[in-house]
Order: sequence, then C-alpha cells, then structure tokens
Amino acid sequence: MLRALCRNDLPQLASLHQSVWGLETQSACELRDSYERLFPALFMDHPWTDDEITSLVVEEDSRPVGLLGVMPRTMSFHGQPVRVAISSQLCVDSQNRSKLAGVQLLKRLFSGPQDLTIADMSNAMAARVWTGVGGWVVPLLSLQWLRVLRPCQMVLSLLRRQSVIRRIGVIGRPVAGTIDVLIRKLPRGPFQIERSPHRSVPLTFELFHQKLPEFTRHAALRPEYDEASARWVWERAAFVFLGGELHRVAVVDHDNRCLGWFLYHLSPDGTARVIQLVALPQTINAVLTHLFEHADQRGAITVTGRASADFLAAFSDKQCLFHRRGKLFLAQTRNPELRAAIDRGDLFFSLLEGEGCLNLGGDPVCQLQAMSAMMSASHSPEKQFASLPVSAFSGDHSHEIHGSGGIVDFQSDRNAVASR
Repeated sequence: MLRALCRNDLPQLASLHQSVWGLETQSACELRDSYERLFPALFMDHPWTDDEITSLVVEEDSRPVGLLGVMPRTMSFHGQPVRVAISSQLCVDSQNRSKLAGVQLLKRLFSGPQDLTIADMSNAMAARVWTGVGGWVVPLLSLQWLRVLRPCQMVLSLLRRQSVIRRIGVIGRPVAGTIDVLIRKLPRGPFQIERSPHRSVPLTFELFHQKLPEFTRHAALRPEYDEASARWVWERAAFVFLGGELHRVAVVDHDNRCLGWFLYHLSPDGTARVIQLVALPQTINAVLTHLFEHADQRGAITVTGRASADFLAAFSDKQCLFHRRGKLFLAQTRNPELRAAIDRGDLFFSLLEGEGCLNLGGDPVCQLQAMSAMMSASHSPEKQFASLPVSAFSGDHSHEIHGSGGIVDFQSDRNAVASR
C-alpha cells in the first residue's frame, strides 16, 4: 500500500535506513531515536508544511519497505507563486525493488498538486527511474565547475586514493606544495590567484535575508522566504556537507555596498564545495575573485560548485573547468513555460533551495548529536554555529569550527586584506 508518511512510521524508518545503507556502527536503539527526532525536523516540522505535499511510504505487512522524503517549497515564477516539491531520500528495501516500489513512489509524487518537482543531488540510478516516469535530467544544471588552485597537490590527492601510491602521500605532500609555489610564479599561468581589491565581512542572517531578493529578482524562477523559512535554511547550511569547515563570507566594496556572497564547505582533503554563490552579472567577477583568494588562503586545493547559466562566461574567464561527474539535477513539471525556463537556466537555485538542506549524512546519529550541540549552545544562530565542532559530524576530532559570532573568525579576514 502506498500512502503518506505519518509519525507512527518513524521508528520503523530506522530499520529501513539501516538495511538500505548498512549502518553497522550504530545500535538499533540509537538509530531509531535519531530518526524519531531528526527526520521530523527535516520533513515534517519545517516552515513549508503542506498537507497536500508530504513524504510517502510503501507499506507491506504493516511496515514501510519504501520511502520518498518530500519537502514543499515556495517559489515564484515571473512574480507568480508556484508550489515546489523537493524530493530526497528515495530508498527501497532490496526485497521489494522487483515490485517497482520506487516507481510507484515517484508516480504518486508526480501526480501531486505541486507545479514543479525537483531532485537536485541525484545519481544515475535515480535518474533512470525519474526519467522513466515523466521527469527529465536538466543538462545545464547538472554541470559542475572546478577551479584548480594547487595542481600538483590535486594530482597527489587523486593518487593517494590508489593503494599502491597511498604510502608515499606524506612524503609527496611537501614536494607537491613546493612545485605548486613555483608554478604560481610562472607569468600569466592558469593557476595564479588574483588579489581582490574588496573586503570580506561576516555574512550574517540579517544580510542574507534582506539582500537575497535583490540578488535573485532577475531570475524567472526564484525562492521566496519569510523570516522563519530563511532562518531554517540558514541553520541547515551547516549540514549540507559533513566534516571540515563552513565559511560564510559577504563581499563589499569601498563604499560598503554588498557585491554578493558565498558559502562554501572546506573538507579535510582540501576540496572547497560551494553551497551558495550570490552575485549580479556586474559583480560576479569580483565575488569569484574573492572566493578563490579566500579559499586559497585557507589551503584549499580545488574549488567546485554547480554551474549557473548567467555566470558561465565568468567561470570560464576565471580558469574554471566544466564537467558532469557530480550530482544530477532532475525536474518534473506539467507547465511547458516552467520547463523552458529551467532548461535555459533562468532560475536561482542553490544547494540551500534543494536537497542540500535535507542531508541525513548517512549517519543520522552523528548529525543529531551535532544538532543537539548547536541547539543547546545558544538561542542565537550565529553563536550556535560558532561553538559547534565539525568533528561532531564526522567523528574526527582534529577539526573544529572556532569563531566570534560566526562560522569563522572574520576579523582575521579583514586584517589580512588591510595588510596588503
């Protein structure tokens, strides 16, 4: 039987999660408790609650054997409100996949009252099911850009994944670092880092909430946030990627005008993954320059993110490469005008608007512990994140976030710029 998810299903979702993703390290009791507390926060108790757009389960013998997490979102299309459903966490028990439970779940979802359905962090297997029941892969939004900052260290990082080369990683790192320094000295080389003439300041919630409409008004399809929904998204930014450090930085000119901002996650392996990049066509070059310099100063090896149609030329001018080896952007709509706008990239849609906010992290126990630490730290979101150890996400206690009223210490950023 296919039906809407209810709270009574939550204890049994833990067993489904464990069977599909194989979480052997957590006890059934821990996992059940995590699901009962974490899953409602993501899919039930959020600011966009809609009784007509809900998560779905396939039930067999009085237990869920398939799950499709769904979050409603509010957006506007040419100024008119549209209902959007964000699909995530599609999982089906292995014994029921032959019964096409996943197909049933997506068909039910697509028949719902929403104007648009999106799954923006999907894999190839999910894409085959999605396209088979009426959705499509958006080629442009499935494109990823990559800016290499330290080419030799990037190659070494790739080689260390091979068991034969892994042993020489510690020895090769300083050599690769030295070569990267020499490469930077080549005149007009593609790996040089341009120095930004602008300042970085903390991206606060107030700035995020007040300025986002100004930076997205040019897009045909764009998100609409009130204060409650904007704060929910703001707080979930810390959970898009797990482990490492989260940086939230606004770029301002000498007259203190905001040119845009960026949020990125810097992982221990040196990859800086952009969560949200906000700019106007006339300011994108300045924001990208500051992004790459900021990431370079913190030891990033590469910077990567989802391509944006408005900024493809800017990415190319900044020595970025493009590829389609990341997550796929899937969509479904019955509105041909809406589909045309999405296909040409006439929208603003970052990881915070999509599945990025719905990450269970593969280990909901660790994520719940991190959320509990954040919520107990303070009632202020900035203070919550400033005191939150990233090791709570990953189990690695060698990396922690430290700040003074934000994710990172932005005062050091201002001092660094002023000293140039």
